[in-house]
Amino acid sequence: MNPRRGIYIVLFSVATLVIIAFSSCTPSAGGDIPTPTQPPTTTPGTSPSTEPGLIKSWLGNDTKKTETFTITRDSWEIRWSSDPQVTGGNNEALFQVFVHDIKLGSFPVDIAANTQKKGSGTYTVRRAGQFFLQIDAMNTKWTVEVIQN
Repeated sequence: MNPRRGIYIVLFSVATLVIIAFSSCTPSAGGDIPTPTQPPTTTPGTSPSTEPGLIKSWLGNDTKKTETFTITRDSWEIRWSSDPQVTGGNNEALFQVFVHDIKLGSFPVDIAANTQKKGSGTYTVRRAGQFFLQIDAMNTKWTVEVIQN
């Protein structure tokens, strides 16, 4: 196994265990775990949409910690797309989006995306407050939008 891939697997496993432990200790604001419902309005390499309700948008091909943003409603969406750029002998790609509530610090409250393949989706977050996203990417072009309808 490639040591770099092993590190990502360990980090993802630890993050997942922390989320499971944290969610079992606090009441859920939204009940059921949201699932992706529809594709985003952008494709990798293009500018994010100017859709009404757009709070923030980002595009890139590397890891990024976003600036803090404020959500005033109890339900909002993260729309994402990923496009792995695998070349030569390196055939590994990764795209993950972790949602952080600033009140809780470094512990993510949701995982909005986790893939190694080309794809897109929409993830619903069911809580208001101030948040930031940790976007982890390796060999992947991506777009992420935060929409409050």
